[in-house]
Amino acid sequence: MVHQRIRKLKEQGILGTAYFKVDTLKLGFETTAYTQIMLEDSKYHRKVGEALRQIPEIVECVNIAGRYALMVKIHTRHNRHLRDVIYERIHTIEGVEGTNTTMVFETVFERSLPI
Repeated sequence: MVHQRIRKLKEQGILGTAYFKVDTLKLGFETTAYTQIMLEDSKYHRKVGEALRQIPEIVECVNIAGRYALMVKIHTRHNRHLRDVIYERIHTIEGVEGTNTTMVFETVFERSLPI
């Protein structure tokens, strides 16, 4: 019965691909941050998004409202590694005007919507 429900939810497009939650700390990634990205022009939106996809430390990218067009979640080994990702990888992408970064102290909780 559970398998039928899961199959039906997948067929309806409600459930996507299943994956394992990785403990980034145990892998040596001690720093997590959210970085908002300001674009020079909205025409760069898709091009910058594709360039960000190529940076393995970036695990999520969302389009947001306001002065900043994109926000990414980044996992790095330490603060200097984060600095390098931001200044040497993100800031060098054509169309990126600037960034604003917020460091994460800890994740209080994460969850999916109940179904």
